[in-house]
Amino acid sequence: LAIALLGRLDASVSLSGPVSGIPTQALTFTATVDVPAGNFSPVNSRTVAFTRGTEVLCAAVPVAAGVATCTHTDATEASGSVVATYNDPKVKTVASAPLAVSIDKITTMTALTTSALEARVGQLVNLTATVTTPTTASLATTGTVAFTDHGTVITDCAAVAVAEGKATCQSAWTTRSTPEIAATYSGTAATAGSASGVTTISVGSASLIRLDSVPIPTFGTAFALTGEVRGYDTTPTGTVQV
Repeated sequence: LAIALLGRLDASVSLSGPVSGIPTQALTFTATVDVPAGNFSPVNSRTVAFTRGTEVLCAAVPVAAGVATCTHTDATEASGSVVATYNDPKVKTVASAPLAVSIDKITTMTALTTSALEARVGQLVNLTATVTTPTTASLATTGTVAFTDHGTVITDCAAVAVAEGKATCQSAWTTRSTPEIAATYSGTAATAGSASGVTTISVGSASLIRLDSVPIPTFGTAFALTGEVRGYDTTPTGTVQV
């Protein structure tokens, strides 16, 4: 009786799946196992492990009809190479070629508009931030926007919720000034934050001018004009031209 001792048989594992995604997005990877006909261990009785570096994405997925799939979701940004490893002690080649996968947040752009570039002291000005995602030209639907003046968060405008891509806040200034307004989008688990450029608003004091003549003038008669100029927050200076 002659007994032939055979070494472990060769097998191959191929891996397919997306090479990019965003946080919170479920990605599915598929491993296809090809075992030679001489392997007496049924392929469907084995499992495949999906890993990314030292991280285990799916520990032991049963093989069905030569295929095993793994669905994985990253909560944050990540990158690395995914490998599918076929677990069968009777085969030599058990790992697939690495599949480089990058998980990145969607970039955003924030634009700022104001209802006025010139305002008087105490006048409410609408500040509106519009947040878009350039890859899809769509509007952001979640997250918050902080509005700042010279880098300091404006009262009641620290975390304005984004709705249909927009966040709006109102502000007024109590003294003459030149506010420098900017809007900063917080981002979300799937979208990156972004900031607008600076918009400068000129806040000044409106003046009230009143003229009186004494006596009431008649044709050919000299008369004096008395004027009064009042400001909302300061004493006006300068001259009055009639």
